[in-house]
This record gives sequence, C-alpha cells and structure tokens, in this order.
Amino acid sequence: MAGRNSGASRRWVRGDPWEQSATVFKGKDGQCYYPQPKTGPLPGQSPRDLSSGKLSPADKPVAHAHSHIKGDDFSAQDKKLADGPPPLPEYILGPGGDMRVYDPRQDPPINKPIGKL
Repeated sequence: MAGRNSGASRRWVRGDPWEQSATVFKGKDGQCYYPQPKTGPLPGQSPRDLSSGKLSPADKPVAHAHSHIKGDDFSAQDKKLADGPPPLPEYILGPGGDMRVYDPRQDPPINKPIGKL
C-alpha cells in the first residue's frame, strides 16, 4: 500500500514503551496515508480514532494499525473494535517485530502473520 507519513518517534515513560496507533485513510486521489501515530493514556493502551488526522473531510478510513508492547497477537478488545462499526482490517506490530492482520470483512475473519520488521 503506497502511503505517506510525517514521521513519529516511540514514546517511553519510566523505561516502558507506550503503544501507538494510527488510522489509514484513503484520499480522493486513491492514495493511502496515515497521520502521526498517537499514544494512549498509559503504557499498553492505544487510542482508536477513526476521524482525526484526515487531510480532507471526504477521506475514508480503510484500516487501523497499532503496536503492542507485550504479545504478538490480537486481544479480544482489538478484535471487537476491528469488527466495527465500521468493520476495518486491523494491523499490529508486536514487540519482537512480528506483524499480523485481522480482517473481519472476510468470512471467517482472517487472523494471520504478514511479516517481520
């Protein structure tokens, strides 16, 4: 997926990394992009915000992504949020660099590894 990002750094507090998340939007030009990732209020939490960071009000969310500080799989809450509304693919990056996708739009939902950083 082609995209663009303004860049971000990982946030650490008292030695603990904080989860980060961002929504992937599709613009009217067909290009996908994501805003600078956001951190949650505490380590291990990341916000799911499907509207802020759009370049245009008409841009639509097409996926959501977040990092995990512990574990390389989706939590029950991750899956519940991905199930929607609206149902969107969710991507995670685990602490060891493993990437996974959960796509509730498939029947049955896809939950599989897609690579490693």
